[in-house]
Amino acid sequence: MAERKGKKRKEPERACGSPDFRRGSICRITMHNFMTYSHASVEPGPWLNVLAGPNGTGKSTIICAIGLCLGGPLKSIARGDTIESFVKTGETSGWVEVELYQGSEGGRANLRVRLEIDLDAEASRRTRWYLNDQPKKKSDVDQALKRLGIQIDNRCAFLAQDRVREFALMTPKEILHETQKAVDPHLDELHSELKDCSKQLRELERRRGEAKQRGDQLEEEVARLRKLLEREKQREDLQERLRLMKIKKLWLEYGDAKALYDEAKEKRREIEKEIEEEERKFSPVVERANELQRELDAIKKKAAKADNDFKNIDEQRTQASEKADTLRDQQARLYGEIEDVMEEMEKRTQAVREAEARVRKAEKELKNAEDIAPLESA
Repeated sequence: MAERKGKKRKEPERACGSPDFRRGSICRITMHNFMTYSHASVEPGPWLNVLAGPNGTGKSTIICAIGLCLGGPLKSIARGDTIESFVKTGETSGWVEVELYQGSEGGRANLRVRLEIDLDAEASRRTRWYLNDQPKKKSDVDQALKRLGIQIDNRCAFLAQDRVREFALMTPKEILHETQKAVDPHLDELHSELKDCSKQLRELERRRGEAKQRGDQLEEEVARLRKLLEREKQREDLQERLRLMKIKKLWLEYGDAKALYDEAKEKRREIEKEIEEEERKFSPVVERANELQRELDAIKKKAAKADNDFKNIDEQRTQASEKADTLRDQQARLYGEIEDVMEEMEKRTQAVREAEARVRKAEKELKNAEDIAPLESA
């Protein structure tokens, strides 16, 4: 690269680094027309490196060179508003190169990252990037640096002087996050996975709590249903007992009804016998009454004939009168006998009515018993 007007940059003659360096360590920083330096080269050691010197001797310039050359944004340096402001005053171009150790395995060469700034070029082409002297895009440089674990935007890995206050304002979580990334990017990924696992664990715990709560609710529901089932079984048992008691009651009622039926049937037979006996006793009285009625009819006929004879035969009046008196006496005697017979008939009739009433009552009881009698066949 031309330093200015055809002058060539003097390349380092030897490769820096030793087995003590870790992969991705800075082993050389070269600056040309960069801020306060016209040309300077710094070779850090594999361990702790300290830049010491009075103010204005270029300590911050080295930090800015590292930040810019390793792809850091201007805000990570907090020096200057544009990339052009880093070219040394009075110069139209400048560059900075950082050599990174890639390890000694397989004879791998170090990675040299160079950023060139040309103020005479178009605005879009004023910065050019190189990897081992090969032109590259900024994205290619970022990928190469990422493979080496370079994290310029991590304030725990790279902290410019003017950004110390920002570090002090970081929360413990942010410091832990940035520290993990600085130690090992995979460690931060593992931490992120751990947080995801913790989140999943909390979710699982929450779901387990919900499941347990749901399980408790289901157990309570089962207990409630078990009580309902027991009550239902008790109700069914009571209903069965009630059914059996109803059947037993029906059998008892049937037994009582059958006993009443048998008793009524027996009473009916007794009443029928009494009626037959009364009818046998009453039959002569009826025959006698019929006979007396016939005699009365005959007497009435004779009396009528006598009255007719009395009227037609005046001379026989006396005789007829005597005869009529005799007949009247006979009639009176017969009336007396008829009245005696009628009184006897009234008594017999009353006895018959009472017997019929008892028969009707017995028949009614017999009918009630017969209505219950079908249960016996069932």
